[in-house]
Amino acid sequence: MASLALAIVVSSSASAQSNTANEAMMNLVLQVQQLQDEIRMLRGQLEEQGFEIEDLKRRQRDQYLDLDQRLGELGTGASVPQSVPGVSVPPVGDAAAPAALGATPATGATVAVPVIRPDVGPATPVATAGAQDLPAVSERPDAASAVTSIAAPQATTSVTTATPEMEQAAYDAAFQSLRDLRYADASRGFQDFLRQYGDSALAGNAQYWLGESY
Repeated sequence: MASLALAIVVSSSASAQSNTANEAMMNLVLQVQQLQDEIRMLRGQLEEQGFEIEDLKRRQRDQYLDLDQRLGELGTGASVPQSVPGVSVPPVGDAAAPAALGATPATGATVAVPVIRPDVGPATPVATAGAQDLPAVSERPDAASAVTSIAAPQATTSVTTATPEMEQAAYDAAFQSLRDLRYADASRGFQDFLRQYGDSALAGNAQYWLGESY
């Protein structure tokens, strides 16, 4: 009888311990589920914030691009073509003088031909009665060389100078690539612009957008 009572007590104790273990396990499962729900909620919030940040960055970039384009248009409208250094345009009268000296005068016309004398100072024009007297002047080598040097057209060197229109066109091309999200093309365009037009007023903007294109 005593052993039966002892068995009942042991069985009750084991059942109580089993119930306690089951309750603890259920609590752990509930806690894990709650943590998983919180993690999913936090991930959703992070994704929403990421989308909002990207949208703000895109809107800010568009505003900067629009502002820069407006400033570029204002600068282009107020630009004045710059003169080429070292290249001067002669007056109309001076440009016509070599042609007049090099032209063949008509017979019977009076022509003033400069006679250069090394011992007399400045040349003095001598009036001749006709074109047949001109060969006598060419016998002096110094006078002939002087007339030839005046009559001969001077060789001109073509000078290619960057104009504000060329600078603005190169800048706008790189800028449009950036607006179209073609960052590689925009980076190359701004690098070429800075290499060719490093002294331009748009060089600072080009340097900024070059950094944004990476």
